[in-house]
Amino acid sequence: MTAGTEVSDREAAVDSAPGSTSGLVRYHLGIATGFLLLAGVFAALAAWQLAAPGIFGDLAAASYGRMVPMAINTLLLGWLTIGFLGAVHYVLPR
Repeated sequence: MTAGTEVSDREAAVDSAPGSTSGLVRYHLGIATGFLLLAGVFAALAAWQLAAPGIFGDLAAASYGRMVPMAINTLLLGWLTIGFLGAVHYVLPR
C-alpha cells in the first residue's frame, strides 16, 4: 500500500462510519451554492439596471436600491454563513 491509498482508505472509513456528517456537509454546501447562484442573479439584475435604467418599469421590488442589498445580504447570510457551517462540519470531526 502506498501512503495515498492509506489516506483515501481512512477517509472512506470516516465517511462510512455511523454518525458520519458527510450527508450534512453535502446538504450545507448544496444550499450555499444555491444562495451563491441567487446572489449572482440579483447582482446581475442590479448591474443590468445600471446599463438600462427603467428596464423593470414601475416595479418597486426590482429597483436598484432594493436589488443591491438583496444581492449583498444573500451573499453574506446565505452563501458565506451556510458554507462556513458546512466547512466546520467537514473539518471538525477530522
